[in-house]
Amino acid sequence: MKLNRYIILFFAMACVSSVAYGQKEIRQQIIKGNKAYNDSIFRDAEIAYRKAIDASPKEQKAIAHYNLGNTLYAQSKKDEALKEYEKAEKATSDNNELASIYHNMGVVHQDKKEFDKAIESYKKSLMKNPKDDETRYNLAMLLKNQENQQQQDKEDKKDDKKEDKKDDKKDQNKDQNKDQKKDDKDKKEDKQDQQQQQQEMSKDAAEQLLQSVLQDEKKTQEKVQKQQALRGDKKREKQW
Repeated sequence: MKLNRYIILFFAMACVSSVAYGQKEIRQQIIKGNKAYNDSIFRDAEIAYRKAIDASPKEQKAIAHYNLGNTLYAQSKKDEALKEYEKAEKATSDNNELASIYHNMGVVHQDKKEFDKAIESYKKSLMKNPKDDETRYNLAMLLKNQENQQQQDKEDKKDDKKEDKKDDKKDQNKDQNKDQKKDDKDKKEDKQDQQQQQQEMSKDAAEQLLQSVLQDEKKTQEKVQKQQALRGDKKREKQW
């Protein structure tokens, strides 16, 4: 993935003919900008191209904006580069120039991870120049990556559903275990209540039995005392 430099060289040649129109300043700035760009002195190239834009007639501004866009991109000024490419696009109707402009716009969008915009730019470039293998390769790679991403998203979605089902099952088992523990606790408490009731009943029964025994013993004692009293009277009557 790289910028297309075709128009930079093309512009340098075009400026040779511009001397005939007395545009010496434009030619000098373009030559200066091209040399600085090729030497990777991008700040100097930017200054030169901006001066060329200011001095260029309307029919040559497209190439100057394009050159400046390349220079700004080389300085990682991506948004500014896109603006220059857009200005270049509006200033020309030449298919070769437009193909290079759209190609470089695609490169910048791709670098910014704006893949949908990059795909659209590469498509526009190929419409202007169907024989550009580099643009076709960039587009093919993006479309392939997009397809792989869509497939990965589908798989991730399936995994998420499986995980949700697994979590639901865990929650269900957790609830079941919770309910089972509650049932066991309730059963244990019921058993304890039953045992306590049985103990209380046994205590009451024992108390009733004791009272019954005491009552019977009292009656027995009263009966014995009454019999003894009767026997005592008989003894006194007999008088041995």
